[in-house]
Amino acid sequence: MMRNRLRRAVAANGAALAVWMAAAPVGAQTSLVAFYPTAQATIAKPPAADSMRVTCSERLTAEQSPMRAAVWVSLLAPPSQPAWIVALTVQPIKKPGDALSTTPRYGPLPTAKVFQSSTLDWGWIWDRNGDGRVDYVAFLQNAHPVLPNPVPDTFPVPTRKPDGGYTMTMPLLHAMIDRAQMVFRHYADDDFNGTADGVVVEEFDAQRPMFVRDWIAALSSKRDGAIDEAWAFYGAITDTLRAIAPGADGQFSLPAITETGMTTEPANARLAYGTRLLGAVNGMIERCGPQRGAVRRP
Repeated sequence: MMRNRLRRAVAANGAALAVWMAAAPVGAQTSLVAFYPTAQATIAKPPAADSMRVTCSERLTAEQSPMRAAVWVSLLAPPSQPAWIVALTVQPIKKPGDALSTTPRYGPLPTAKVFQSSTLDWGWIWDRNGDGRVDYVAFLQNAHPVLPNPVPDTFPVPTRKPDGGYTMTMPLLHAMIDRAQMVFRHYADDDFNGTADGVVVEEFDAQRPMFVRDWIAALSSKRDGAIDEAWAFYGAITDTLRAIAPGADGQFSLPAITETGMTTEPANARLAYGTRLLGAVNGMIERCGPQRGAVRRP
């Protein structure tokens, strides 16, 4: 049915596009590297958003918001459990299943949108050390197709058009649907002092820019807000594909995506965003109180 709908969409529009891991035992998972498999286990088999309830919600000012815009921030929890999700929305959440999706959707291309008004600004949250504060967030980027590793020689490749767009073939569109995943950026506060010490971000493929090819982990080993170690991986975060070297200025860069295509950004800036996100969520949790603001432990 999905492919029939896709074929109809392709025929009508000429279709062009612009741009798991098993859970590790919980114990000494006090680093991003150690905890990443646990986070990925939730991402791989998530509860449905419509099974959750809002436990606490408040409106943040632009100054309080990590996005520098006024938003509502809400905690979502399964029945009789502490919060699993934090969501940032323009309006208060009435129905979690309308506000966000925890699995890919198709329209016909992969997306994490339920409706046009739904949010992509949400993430899975954990309190690893039991102090009542969030110290690990897997924050949604969107639903994207992910390349296999290795990529078969027969895997479809898009054709670049003179205007910079891409002509989509049916095999490529089918591959995008078949390989769709929810893609998250991970932020970890590993010394539990309120600031992010490590991040994981997706990296899109240069030849097939609609596909994620791998992930980049970047750490501040001194936990001083400055990235000093980074590497690419696929699957297990400890299986290094390649080391990432700093630039001539000694600073690390991370892949980024904008409306105009692929680019890079300072790794320290991405780490700083993680700190703002943690601060906004934990500020709200403190105001919610220990009961309404309870966050799950691993």
